[in-house]
Amino acid sequence: MTILIVTVPTFSFSIFRYTHDRELSYYQWVPFFLLLQAALFRAPSFLWKSYSNHSGIRMHEIVEKARDSANLEEELVIHRTVTCLNYQYSSGFVSAVYLVTKALYLINVVLQLWLMNSFLGTNKHQWYGLGVIKDIINGVEWETSGYFPRSAICDFEVRQVANIQKYSVQCVLVINIFNEKIFVILWFWYLILFLSAAMTFVTWFFLLICPCFSRWFVEHHLELGSLDLYEPQSQANVKKFVYEYLHRDGVFVLRMVSSHAGVIFGTDLIVELWRTFYGLEKKEITATFWKKNGKDDLTPKTTASKFLPCLLVFT
Repeated sequence: MTILIVTVPTFSFSIFRYTHDRELSYYQWVPFFLLLQAALFRAPSFLWKSYSNHSGIRMHEIVEKARDSANLEEELVIHRTVTCLNYQYSSGFVSAVYLVTKALYLINVVLQLWLMNSFLGTNKHQWYGLGVIKDIINGVEWETSGYFPRSAICDFEVRQVANIQKYSVQCVLVINIFNEKIFVILWFWYLILFLSAAMTFVTWFFLLICPCFSRWFVEHHLELGSLDLYEPQSQANVKKFVYEYLHRDGVFVLRMVSSHAGVIFGTDLIVELWRTFYGLEKKEITATFWKKNGKDDLTPKTTASKFLPCLLVFT
């Protein structure tokens, strides 16, 4: 047990050798606390990787293959990087998992700040980092603030024959010089992470929840692909392409590929998916025409509106 004293008086052998101003019990646990913080920051990433793979969309494989420089040849981009499969599953599962992961990152940062305050026992200031800034501005030294003392009184026991003798000695805690710097840097780094995580969560929340952003994203890339979308029929087809063919997860995957592999790659991919969708729509229209005229329907029974494209195969 280590007891902090503000001033170290001349030693005497009376019972009241020092006063219990503040007990320090954290400094020997600092490495384990830092490991716990690292594990908590890593936990949401494991959740995302685990549940995203269960959806049928291998998100990390798609992004890595899209970023691979060996796949940058023009023909290879269009014909060999992606296969569009009709695979029926939840149309918003991956998006929901990603949004929950972003929320967990935000909650984790708030939890880390609270754990740091509790671990250090910063009763004087509610937020440790702000308290340090205030002490620096006011010229308050560690002897007064009590944070990370350089010297303290250490109690230990020695067994002599049948008796246990208690001793108190002055200890120099050199490691606290480094601990102080580590926790100050970490506190402000967590504050930056909190602001970044909050902005990212709000951004992705609106991008994934509001359908208008999905349609705008797809229309923008189709226009970059030199496709005319100003006709009323084209606008209706784009809505059907986004809301019934791609769905929320499809647009999310395209956003991730475009952000990691570049706008050109994302545009080529969206244009190729649009052509696939347009071909399925023509087959559906042809099947409806022959059915109305009493002919046998020889086209596939599956339609674009019932399935979500899954970007899976990279060769």
